[in-house]
Amino acid sequence: MARGIGIILLWGAWSLSFHCARAQDAPGDGEEKCDAITLCACNETRMSPLRAAGPAGEDAQQSVFLESEPSSDALVPPREYSFTELLLNEEGDPQARDCAPSTALALALALRDARLLERLLDWGANPNAAVAQPVAAWLPGLYENSFVARELTKDSRVTPLMLAVLSEQPEAVRLLLRHGANTETCTKGLHMYPLDFAAELKNLTIMQLLLGHDPTMDGEGRHIIISLYAQKAWLMMNQQVLLETPISTGRPGFETRKGEFVVTQKYTAWKSTLYKAPMPDFMRLNCGQAGLHSGYVPGVPASHGCIRLPPRNAELFYSLVKLGDRVSIVE
Repeated sequence: MARGIGIILLWGAWSLSFHCARAQDAPGDGEEKCDAITLCACNETRMSPLRAAGPAGEDAQQSVFLESEPSSDALVPPREYSFTELLLNEEGDPQARDCAPSTALALALALRDARLLERLLDWGANPNAAVAQPVAAWLPGLYENSFVARELTKDSRVTPLMLAVLSEQPEAVRLLLRHGANTETCTKGLHMYPLDFAAELKNLTIMQLLLGHDPTMDGEGRHIIISLYAQKAWLMMNQQVLLETPISTGRPGFETRKGEFVVTQKYTAWKSTLYKAPMPDFMRLNCGQAGLHSGYVPGVPASHGCIRLPPRNAELFYSLVKLGDRVSIVE
């Protein structure tokens, strides 16, 4: 066989045969790297031990890399068996194309497998390499996610970090950032950044991760609470009120939207692109048009949707609030 040896995957009553590229490249003690296809084949969190059979007629078998036996609840859904079969298909020649270096991380993300993703990154996969163009026709469908499909088919320069954000995998985002993923890379066509995608999905946890804010510290850190009814805002620190201020929110027809938000950008001097009005000490929410800023506070809702604070209080809030801090807007 031109592309190596046969592999048989055994798990209970399920049995499938694949063609694996160079099973002898599987890593062991003292070995440095393994090609991407073998890593995909040796995904220990989703597959039972792989056994490499020799040429037809030979009885000898060779164990292929696996660190530990998976638990019974780690059975691979049929879709992922088909995915692995595609990777190991000799007609597809996955080493040359389907599991190429620029595609390996995208495949690990499609499997939603943080352990496999970490292994690829530890062994040198580039977290900033965009998915190769043209994108393989089968790749978007592996994600079963309309956001991913849209970006892979309609845009280019899509990085693994963007895919992790679009498929809402916070642990994968952590891993990619830890290995040097660049949050300031944008897509080529629509100029979308990872933070833009997280905001579009309203995923607060991922927005915070991209901004360098640990979401697990929310209960102990800063938190702004805004009451539309009381027309007041409170800056909380460690669940204690640090600052309280009167505010002015959106007037009728321009109501301030309720919900949970994250401070995504800060500007000491900002001018509204819609109304051409100055908005000092502007703190943008969820990459959107609305935010907190210094302005006239008449005691009633009077803005176009932003949250106005008296100038001195706006300065104090601005000096204490950090990117990634949570903002709760309630009735």
